[in-house]
Amino acid sequence: MADELVALEFARVEITWAGHHAELPDGMAVDATDDQVRAMVQEAVANGFPGMPADPNVNLRDFVIDRFGPSETRQTHLLLARPKTAFGA
Repeated sequence: MADELVALEFARVEITWAGHHAELPDGMAVDATDDQVRAMVQEAVANGFPGMPADPNVNLRDFVIDRFGPSETRQTHLLLARPKTAFGA
């Protein structure tokens, strides 16, 4: 039951930055605002973490935060921080 509650309240956070894609070591509250997600991810990338080299000049101001709920293959929520695309809406 505790695992189910964690899955409902917290999300995995993934980032795509400078040719790298990695998952943050710590999750984040599902109801975090886009600005809160950007700030957390920006701090993590500035310092580096497994799979993501440190970049003290990181700026995620214009990044999009995509949100995905649990699915059959992923039991947790997912927050995906990514750059805007030229062809995206």
